[in-house]
Amino acid sequence: MHVINYDMPNVMYGGIHEYIHRIGRTARIGNPGIATAFFTERDEGIGEDLVKILLETEQEVPEFLERFKPEDPTVLDFHDDSDVEAEAEADEEDTAEGGVPTGAGAGTGDDPWG
Repeated sequence: MHVINYDMPNVMYGGIHEYIHRIGRTARIGNPGIATAFFTERDEGIGEDLVKILLETEQEVPEFLERFKPEDPTVLDFHDDSDVEAEAEADEEDTAEGGVPTGAGAGTGDDPWG
């Protein structure tokens, strides 16, 4: 029902994905839950992505995290490889449907599909 993060995950060791995994323990199968996290100056590396998650999920951004808000809060690019993974998955779907991959390397000779 309530998860307390005494130590935020380091950006180099899972970062925002690890944080989401941890707080996901609070609400399983639609049940409500609370997550509390201690945020110190050591956690500044995850600050920007944390604020983006709060914005994406329409949560209140605490005043002490306001400095991490993106200039355009409608553009929530994360500092991880999730965008690259999403592009790769889309390319795989295109290929499975008989399409031509459109991601990195497409049409450059570096494409593994020719």
